[in-house]
Amino acid sequence: MADSVIAELRNSPDKIEYVLDQTGFYNIKNKGRSIHFAFDDEGGSGSCVINIENLGYYRFSRSEGGDIFSAVMQKRDLNFPQSISYIKGLLGLDNSSITFIDRKDKEKLFGGVFNKYKEDNYRVYSINEIDYKLCISDLFLKDKIDAFTQSYFDVRYDMWNERIVITWKDKDGNIVGFNNRANFELPEGYQFKYLTSEGFVKNNHLFGLYENKEFIEKSKAVVVVESEKSVMQAFSFGYRNIVALGSSNFSERQLNLLLELGVTTIVYALDEGSDFIKVSNVLDRFKGYRDRAGFCYIKNYNRFISGSKDSPTDNGKDVFMEILKNDLVQYKY
Repeated sequence: MADSVIAELRNSPDKIEYVLDQTGFYNIKNKGRSIHFAFDDEGGSGSCVINIENLGYYRFSRSEGGDIFSAVMQKRDLNFPQSISYIKGLLGLDNSSITFIDRKDKEKLFGGVFNKYKEDNYRVYSINEIDYKLCISDLFLKDKIDAFTQSYFDVRYDMWNERIVITWKDKDGNIVGFNNRANFELPEGYQFKYLTSEGFVKNNHLFGLYENKEFIEKSKAVVVVESEKSVMQAFSFGYRNIVALGSSNFSERQLNLLLELGVTTIVYALDEGSDFIKVSNVLDRFKGYRDRAGFCYIKNYNRFISGSKDSPTDNGKDVFMEILKNDLVQYKY
């Protein structure tokens, strides 16, 4: 796991100096065979040393040694795997199947108002508050989400916790929250595959609404799915009339976001394993809106592997389009 970092840094004083500088060390000086630096702004340039050839580290004031990972761990209060991920991120190396991309954030897209709160009392993040780096995830590539789509939806990476960060925006394009997916092998029974940013309420928003708003508004029709991944898969297929709830629950607030765009046809497309009872428990709550919009749902899941919990987009574009063409039925009140 650390081999690629060691190979990149060994006998590369410029890169070692860059890592030390970005980590927050002081008075960094190349002395030929070693890099001298200070742990904090009170120390002299010789208070800490890293050997350029073997990356050995020593802090004289505390008689502590180790390697460059030890130095980063002490300065940033990280564990060993986190220090590897951190340095990989700085050097632009593969980071657990992550490729970091260099792209200036679009101020218009992210709002740009520090710690702003909308009239609806939800938080909006400015680009200055976001520590997650833009990236391309191999895991998402394997899930049929191409690199352009990941970039378009501002997929990011949390180096500290090794999680892929899915960025949620409101209907105006302001960042309102994050859903972070584990980017490591999940132990059996692991319950925290996804973690939502503190204070973010998904059912006040729709993932993909801002990105696909033009297409939804023009056609007045939309497919509503459970996960963000499904929206990005469909985008990769070239299908834009789609949004995600972030769960199987469809809130009245989310419905009104669609009605505000003039939507009259809504396909409530849950993952495999759902049944009519689950569908009706949700759609019955919208009976009062039946004069404004019609609802459809997937009548059977014969195209899915039983027990797979696959989404309508998981099995590719052709299957997805067949579902929309042949497997929908109108919900009757």
